[in-house]
Amino acid sequence: MSTNDLSWLRFARDGVTVAVRTDSGLVDHDFTTAELQDIYRCKVTTVDVGGRAIAVRPLLPEVGSGTGAYWAAVMGISSTMPPSCVGGAEEHDGRSLVNEGDLMPFSIPQFIAQVNGAATNRLGAADIRPVDGVDPYTQSFTFNTSFPIARDVYVVVETARLTETAIAAAFVGRGSLVCYDAAITELHGFGPLANCGSVAFTGES
Repeated sequence: MSTNDLSWLRFARDGVTVAVRTDSGLVDHDFTTAELQDIYRCKVTTVDVGGRAIAVRPLLPEVGSGTGAYWAAVMGISSTMPPSCVGGAEEHDGRSLVNEGDLMPFSIPQFIAQVNGAATNRLGAADIRPVDGVDPYTQSFTFNTSFPIARDVYVVVETARLTETAIAAAFVGRGSLVCYDAAITELHGFGPLANCGSVAFTGES
């Protein structure tokens, strides 16, 4: 039986893109979603960059990674039993990119936050790339809300507790602690939502 025990409150816009090494020829390649899907489905094994074929090795974060699960869904593969050509990686850790042809999903907010010093820097030689001709961040180095592989993220609260003073002050409404300062949201790499703090939907755990 469906219940409304939990409420999902809008928080911010999140996105995931592909990361490659800064010293790889892949930094000059324009990826498309369809091409990435073919790479992760083992249908494409090389990418031509300036007439040079680079053997690609797609990587996916470990089982349990939210970024990995979301990316796998977009790629049309299983996150728990990915195709044989897909190797493993540490979530949000660019040091997993060892070879020129390595590529992996990377949270755009995590990349921005690590560069900004708002999160531990584990970028290594990683650089995040545009997809379908859309840059993952703006010229002012904030999340590009027009990026095609993106989703809203939420704060989940027990519905019965929404009216509690502390809960309401922290999470409910545009003036709540997690919503009121767009600059802080952007510092951590997320895209602010005009309707932050509103209930998107309810359900059960």
